[in-house]
Amino acid sequence: MAQGVGTARILGRIHLTTMTIGKSYFNISITVLEQKGIDFLLGLDMLRRHQCSIDLKKNILEIGDEKVSFLQEKDIPNHDPIEVKSPTTPSSLPFAIPNSNQSTQQQQKPDEEKIKILTGLGFTRDQSIKALNMAKGNVEIAAGILFGN
Repeated sequence: MAQGVGTARILGRIHLTTMTIGKSYFNISITVLEQKGIDFLLGLDMLRRHQCSIDLKKNILEIGDEKVSFLQEKDIPNHDPIEVKSPTTPSSLPFAIPNSNQSTQQQQKPDEEKIKILTGLGFTRDQSIKALNMAKGNVEIAAGILFGN
């Protein structure tokens, strides 16, 4: 369950994808919720990770080199959100996060390109290496571990 202003059941996660804002690309993690009426929320974790600034006086979001205006209430499209069917078991999710307490885990030297991807998400090199070792080199699972999913 996701909790904030309200609660919603978590249907699954996309551990690493790219989002376009303006002309810039940002690496993000997405949690898919069972929630009608809201298509997308930018969480505080994502806003902090990308050092966003919300300027309500100018009605803009600053992220990286981008400055994007917020829509006026009248400009927000009125449409039904996409209906998503819930997986019945955690094993039906695309990725299973390994148990970090398993003594059989092998420590391996991660690929530098994978480390670069994770450090690009705002994590330290040491955090990235540890997560990649826990995920047996799978960068998507490592991102999920780092994002706390």
